[in-house]
Amino acid sequence: MRARKWLALGIATLALGVVAVGCGGDDDDSASSSNTPSGSSGGGGPIKVAYLSDCEGAFGAFYEPDIAGANTAFIKFAGGKAAGSKPSDGLDGATVAGHPIQIVGTGCADDTADKAIEETRRLMEQENADILIGPL
Repeated sequence: MRARKWLALGIATLALGVVAVGCGGDDDDSASSSNTPSGSSGGGGPIKVAYLSDCEGAFGAFYEPDIAGANTAFIKFAGGKAAGSKPSDGLDGATVAGHPIQIVGTGCADDTADKAIEETRRLMEQENADILIGPL
C-alpha cells in the first residue's frame, strides 16, 4: 500500500513538472531569426528529464518502481513507449506541447543527503537536465 502512495506522489509530481515546462514561453516570437540552439529547452528543443532514486541503502528496493512511476506518466499522458524490459532502460517517443522528452540520466543515490545532493548536481550540471524527477 505504501508503494502505491509513493507511486501516486511520483506521478503527480511528474505531471506538475511536465505541465509547467509545457506551458512555458516559446522563443518563436523573438526579434532574432537565428536558428542556433540556446542551450535550453525553449523554442522547440527537447525537454531534458533526469530521474533520481535510491538504488542503495534502506530505500534501494524502490529504484525500479520509482522510475516506473515517472515512465508511467510519460507513457499514459505523453505518448511514450518503454525502451526495454526494465523501467531503467528508458523511454521513447514521449512529447509534451510539441517538445520531445529526452531522458538524459538516472541518478543512483542512497539514503544519505550527501549522495542525493551529489547526484542532483551531476544530473543538473553535467547532464544538463531541465527537470529532475525524484522521490523527495
